[in-house]
Amino acid sequence: MNGIFSDIDGTMLGDPVSLKELNGFLGKIRDKIRLVYASGRSFPECVSAMDAGLLIRPDAFIAYTGAAIFFDKNGVFEENEEWGKIINTGGWNAEKIRRALLGTEALTPQPAAMEYKISYFVKEGELESAASIVRRKINDAGIRARVITSHGIYLDILPENCDKGKAARYTAEKFGITEDDVVVAGDSGNDVDMFSSFTKGIIVGNAREEMTAVLKDSGHYRAKAHYASGVLEGLIHYFPPFFKENP
Repeated sequence: MNGIFSDIDGTMLGDPVSLKELNGFLGKIRDKIRLVYASGRSFPECVSAMDAGLLIRPDAFIAYTGAAIFFDKNGVFEENEEWGKIINTGGWNAEKIRRALLGTEALTPQPAAMEYKISYFVKEGELESAASIVRRKINDAGIRARVITSHGIYLDILPENCDKGKAARYTAEKFGITEDDVVVAGDSGNDVDMFSSFTKGIIVGNAREEMTAVLKDSGHYRAKAHYASGVLEGLIHYFPPFFKENP
């Protein structure tokens, strides 16, 4: 059994024509793979993309940049409580983090709140400086947490042992899939941890510089095609037998 773990926005979504082609292929091999979407989106937003017919049904959703995992249990997606216990370290205190960052001019709180993820909007061009300020304030407050930036405007704060990569490894283990049998796909900064956690990755052609600069010499596959076409191009590279059996 192989695993395909893919980001949603900017990776699966972005070109409806190529997405239809990718979904058609995934449908043909659905009995041979575990399909997981790993996104910075909230869980309801992930499900809405599936319900709208944009995404075929996965075996699991990794939502909130890795802060929650939802497995398909007999047709119903249920949150994995064990993962919440794993990432709920003694150093995580969401309210204390919010207080420490109160009044930070560069940050605009995102409306959706989640127990293990705090998210902000940042003006284009100010993200890295804002991230430095946030890391300093969190450290000064004695809080252990991770700061992850993406798409030039998003800043997420997560427990120190939480990210898409760790969540993907946990999910793969639950499915009994080895690291060598997993392929990940992504386009932005919050996907980098998945590529650090697995050896087979697809960097889509439209990937942002925040990601490509970090993964420049990583050995992962750099697709020429964008969005879903790039994912499909990468799958051809990693899984040629699937394409011979399912032309």
